[in-house]
Amino acid sequence: MQGRWAVSVSSVVILLAIAIGGEQADAQQSAVVFDNLATNGGLDASGASPASQTDAAFPFDAGAADDFVLPASPQCRWSISGVRWTLKHWGNQNPTQVGSFRIIFWGDQDGAPRSGLSPIPDSALAVASFTVSAAGGMNPNAGVADAFDFEAALPQSLELMPGLRYWIQIQAIAEYPPQWGMHITNGRQGLGPVQYFDLLSMPAWMNVPDDGDLAFRLLGNPAAGSCDDGNACTADSCVNGECTSSVLSCDDGDACTGDSCDPQSGCVHAAMNCGDTDSCTVDSCDNGVCSHIGPPDFDGDGDIDLVDFAVIASCSTDISQRGEFVCQCADLSGDGQIDLRDMAIIQRLRTVSR
Repeated sequence: MQGRWAVSVSSVVILLAIAIGGEQADAQQSAVVFDNLATNGGLDASGASPASQTDAAFPFDAGAADDFVLPASPQCRWSISGVRWTLKHWGNQNPTQVGSFRIIFWGDQDGAPRSGLSPIPDSALAVASFTVSAAGGMNPNAGVADAFDFEAALPQSLELMPGLRYWIQIQAIAEYPPQWGMHITNGRQGLGPVQYFDLLSMPAWMNVPDDGDLAFRLLGNPAAGSCDDGNACTADSCVNGECTSSVLSCDDGDACTGDSCDPQSGCVHAAMNCGDTDSCTVDSCDNGVCSHIGPPDFDGDGDIDLVDFAVIASCSTDISQRGEFVCQCADLSGDGQIDLRDMAIIQRLRTVSR
């Protein structure tokens, strides 16, 4: 057993795989909406086959994922109902039936599955995760030795948008031996497969050193649905069967606000800061220009006039008002008193009736 695992990473990569076979339609007569097998020239019998198996008894956890982008849908979304794939095995000439599989759909983040940074992907971050049994069991592939074709219906359909990058991971839930892997195709479309293997200290996600893709097909049908891409800063719509997105304008027409957009919450409008730290001024914004109104124009009407003079007179004669805000700011001479000196300043600055 120990010698079986005492191999280099590159050797292990060659030991593992997935592929797709079988042209039969599923019970719901779903069509093939994405094909990573025929498009890439079929199976590559000599290609690397990255391990994709979880074994609770050994124990170990290994997985391989590949990206896909769905084409335009007549109704703007696709309802994925099933998957076809091919596995390859090593270490047992007569493998027992694989009872179940884990199929995980991931979103994309910077060209890799959006699954966190831990050595083993965090399935809580997946778009969807299913545990399925293969319909019809294990079907030996007619063209490649030690390869079996599988097909499974998803427990519930999964709606996905065209034009967005997703990733799919298919794992055999089975005890070693044998070792199961995802079969590789002859060609590649998209970014190509990635993998992890905890027993060999291969963290998620490492590129598979091969020029092929993982062999799988997605089955489904068009589904009417929203084109919402999850970004609150885009306006999404369906035009002639294709989802389109345009950048949302957050301009509120107010030059006194700073406009921005948060992808989670949408448009944000932050008021311009016109504060001048002077407690005796009233600060405001008009058409993007800050203004600071205060003494000696107490009423803020743009004129220094008899109204402002009356404020000084009232504060100088009515001691009870001197603690109020306007009277605190009426000491224009700064001598600590509200008196004739302050009235003289108002008189000199008058802007009307001169």
